[in-house]
Amino acid sequence: MRWSLKKWRPPGFYFHYQDGGHVAAIKTHLGSQYFARADLERFFWHVTRNKVVRALKRIGFWYGDAYEYAVNATVADKGRYFLPFGFVESPYLATICLDKSKLGLAFRELMDKGIKLSVYVDDVILSGDDKAELEQALELIGRVGSEVGFPLNATKVQRAGPEVSAFNIEAGTGRMAVTDHRMREFEAAVLEAGDAPRSRAIIAYVSTVNRDQSDALTELLEAAPHAAP
Repeated sequence: MRWSLKKWRPPGFYFHYQDGGHVAAIKTHLGSQYFARADLERFFWHVTRNKVVRALKRIGFWYGDAYEYAVNATVADKGRYFLPFGFVESPYLATICLDKSKLGLAFRELMDKGIKLSVYVDDVILSGDDKAELEQALELIGRVGSEVGFPLNATKVQRAGPEVSAFNIEAGTGRMAVTDHRMREFEAAVLEAGDAPRSRAIIAYVSTVNRDQSDALTELLEAAPHAAP
């Protein structure tokens, strides 16, 4: 969909199109006192053919072109047409649909009011210094999302509090770290791979989150029996 870039580019708060990805999406909140998280339930499944058509029209496409592309981009299940998860352009189309919906407008309104907000595909992280305002923002996202067909996954909503967990990262004011469970997986992977590109890639990733944790992985690698001399 390179041709559509002339009509719409993802705003900066959609971090799956920004350098740093999900790590950057969390880092933008570290100056806040309170954090919350919302997850859009079955995101691609809720991006229907009609939503694709409406979104493409809103960024300037003629109805015929928008409909033709929506037909080619969606799949059918019992008469319902929606974006397939594996289609290479599904994330881009889904983001357009989200951004051009009333929920996308609500995101902007919250940021205008001082709420920090970042989106990474179907994950929405919010933060601020007023816990009550953050709770209200989370409730707004849930209400508007339900109204426009982007409901939240109730089991993954994290209410306003002093920390947030997302993408196997735990974060709070001025701090972030890879979760213990994920670190154990990384430790096992490093010991299994030894001094190999896979281990170096893991350590490099962890260093973007927490330097102490990456140093610990480096020490583990260097102390391993099969480590390079």
